[in-house]
Amino acid sequence: MSSLVSLYLDNNNLTGSIPPQLGQMSNLELLHLYSNKLSGSIPAELGQLSSLVHLALSDNNLSGTVPPELGALGNLRNLYLSSNPNLEGLLPRSHMNLTLDNLDIDTTDVCPPLDEDYQAWLRTIPRAYGLYCPSTQIERYALIEFYAKTGGDSWTNNDGWGSASVGDNWYGITVGDSLVQQLRLPNNGLEGPLPPEITTLLALETLDLDSNELAGEFPDAITTMDALDTISVGSNAGMEGPLPSDMIEMTALKALQFAGTDLCSPPTSAFKEWRDSLDIAEGATCGNPGLGQAVPACRVPHAGHPEDGGRCFTPLGPGCAAQGVPGWRPGERLLRARGLCDLHAQWR
Repeated sequence: MSSLVSLYLDNNNLTGSIPPQLGQMSNLELLHLYSNKLSGSIPAELGQLSSLVHLALSDNNLSGTVPPELGALGNLRNLYLSSNPNLEGLLPRSHMNLTLDNLDIDTTDVCPPLDEDYQAWLRTIPRAYGLYCPSTQIERYALIEFYAKTGGDSWTNNDGWGSASVGDNWYGITVGDSLVQQLRLPNNGLEGPLPPEITTLLALETLDLDSNELAGEFPDAITTMDALDTISVGSNAGMEGPLPSDMIEMTALKALQFAGTDLCSPPTSAFKEWRDSLDIAEGATCGNPGLGQAVPACRVPHAGHPEDGGRCFTPLGPGCAAQGVPGWRPGERLLRARGLCDLHAQWR
């Protein structure tokens, strides 16, 4: 069966679930299972069909979400999932890796993410059907994925999460004009990478995930969230890497707090100028880009500029050295920013 190229089983009164063993047909290019009575979920194993060009699963009783593994199907050109009313959730972001000619999710509860990156990918598909969903439904799906990917069942407080409609009864959520405006979950036991699905919350103004166990890089997609004015991800020790350079396009942002992480600001003049324009900016600047090392933004006792109101008294951070402190080295610069005496020194 491994040499099979085409499998036509449409209109064949098939019942039961799709066998995951179909994923072992490495040469399969066309799989027609539409217009049957198949039920259950779409097997993630179908993502192993590296030769697959045409996948037709429409007009069945399939349920659950669309597996992100389908995004690995580099040869896929046609994806038909319509008329499966129990399919639900967001189309996976991994599907942005696909170059599709046809996409049909009509008469399902599957919805596309709303962020500009995803919408731009959808516009590359010549024939795409069933893409409209109410914004409130899409936001609920996005928050459910956010919950699952950050260990929501183990959060300190998860009251209300998963109920039929998103509202202020969801702990940490503030809704205005029917859309989510604030997501505040500091010190709440979140873990894992920061899910890019939150970019679907187009009206989000405040993102406060401080003091959790989040890890990994800061998602590039968040830079498309035009309404955001506050981002606080500090004290998530597992987060690392440079912030996206496209953050300078976030014209509404006024507060950016990432101290206590291994995230860092790009050392470009454009990013520095943008960061200096913020009302609040706390976190390291990247240093020695060739080695990818982060340089801590050190707070030191130092005579402040008269315009700043005098002296700063915040303590010297670990691994830092400043003028007047033993071990200071020439070339280390004290920078004035909003009344704080910042030293961008070399990590010891």
